[in-house]
Amino acid sequence: MRRFMAKANNDKSTEKWQSKKSALMRDRIVVGALECIVQFGYENTTMAKIAKMAKVSPGAMQYHFG
Repeated sequence: MRRFMAKANNDKSTEKWQSKKSALMRDRIVVGALECIVQFGYENTTMAKIAKMAKVSPGAMQYHFG
């Protein structure tokens, strides 16, 4: 029984970490997007430029904002 409870507590801890990690990634992408808009203007901002500015892959952007 203790093993099960320890695993359940560990799962909750992992979920919290994953949620925090996802939030940090989304924030990083949003900041990258804002920096691109300021630097290049709205018309010249592309997904590729945002990904490069945020130092993330285009796939990560699709995953978080798909």
